[in-house]
Amino acid sequence: MTRNVVHIYTREIDFNLELDIEFLGIRMLTGTAKELLWENNHTEKNDSPHLAIVIQNQLELFESVTDGMAYSRPRLLIAFGVLSYFTQQIFTPFETYASSSYVGKFDKECKNRFIFKETELIEDYIQFETIIKYHKDKEFIYSLLDRWRKGLYMETESEDNMIYDDETLISYFHILELLTTKYEDKQKKELKDKIKDFSKSIFEESFLFEGNQLKSEINAKSKIIEGLLLPDLSVSSKIFYIFKEQGILTYRLKSFITNFVKDRNSVAHGRQVYQDRVIFPVPPFFPLIKNRDYPEEFYRILTAKAIANFIGVNLYSQEWDEMSQSIIPSFDELREFQREKKYLELTNQDFCDGKENDITPFVVSHYLISKKLKAEEALEILTPFINNYNKTEDETMMSIWAIIIILDLLEEGELKEKCIEIIKIAEKNNWHPNYFKMRDEMYKLEYFGFEINGLKDLIRKKEIR
Repeated sequence: MTRNVVHIYTREIDFNLELDIEFLGIRMLTGTAKELLWENNHTEKNDSPHLAIVIQNQLELFESVTDGMAYSRPRLLIAFGVLSYFTQQIFTPFETYASSSYVGKFDKECKNRFIFKETELIEDYIQFETIIKYHKDKEFIYSLLDRWRKGLYMETESEDNMIYDDETLISYFHILELLTTKYEDKQKKELKDKIKDFSKSIFEESFLFEGNQLKSEINAKSKIIEGLLLPDLSVSSKIFYIFKEQGILTYRLKSFITNFVKDRNSVAHGRQVYQDRVIFPVPPFFPLIKNRDYPEEFYRILTAKAIANFIGVNLYSQEWDEMSQSIIPSFDELREFQREKKYLELTNQDFCDGKENDITPFVVSHYLISKKLKAEEALEILTPFINNYNKTEDETMMSIWAIIIILDLLEEGELKEKCIEIIKIAEKNNWHPNYFKMRDEMYKLEYFGFEINGLKDLIRKKEIR
């Protein structure tokens, strides 16, 4: 014989959440402490808002009520994953406690309500819950949501102290690695089919084989080619394929993924991390990645969208549409811009607006800082821009790092004086990334490995600070 045991896990909430849903037997609802905790409320104010997660288990008669908590924990973590995924709020056992466990039933009517910060989510939730209910791979989805929640937790914990910056990146990368396992069989099959078609066309049209001889040669040579190509199916290629299948792969996203994999390798494989100097905000540990091009939010939204696409729900579509606009144009796009001298056709305003394929002075500075673009090449692109400088904030903010670096290339003359003028205007108006003092820009550029004697000389002369 068994008995039904109810476990109610509660936590106080300090954000606007109206909730009353059931997820595959897990009940989640919000209310005041008085409504949810009843006679068990000994410490909280009766009107304080709380979240309750109700999980019921069938226990053997020889098992105690508290034994049921071990059975409840996996489903509790699933509930946390669902709530975190829909709200981008952290839900962990750290702030949650079991307020009551009892033999009986919890049969309060579910009202199907899900409002977070005045945004109605119930339709999205019902679509999500319906798909998961009949999905053949529920446990895989639970794993994705748990990895995503862990990434969100580490990201949130690192907001002020940067303690888990590297681990945050790894957590979000794990999601993409997990997803590749659901797409790679199809990718390999497509590759094998293309190899076989290629072999067939060669032996049929050029060697003029036919019949059994044709079939034998196709099979033999296809296996040889497969042995050469399939081992080269890199993690980058597998992630490209995910997003191609999901319909969101672009040339720029491919460029981002390539750099994401490089950053992941820097963190995962280990290397010497000692640096003889760091920059503000000073980190608690030596960083494994010196220069990050994107905030953690980008990785969070990208992976959330990848999960949504895999499940087949519309979540995170708007967020990804907005976030994808911030992907930096690829270096190949900048090369084309340079090669075709498109910078000669642009006004400074058009350049800053990214009128030509989203290339801006910031993009030039970005690839100069990453040392893909040489200082001499940056000077070539930016010379018309410098000569036509209009003393605006956009012009200054987007170009200041490049201006500081290329200053050292210039001999005395009008162009050098113009660069010095831009630097002084940036300092006077705080139109530079660190906003406070220009020597912070000096420290940052030195940290990235640049000798910037021109700026240092201006600081020594006290023309800027």
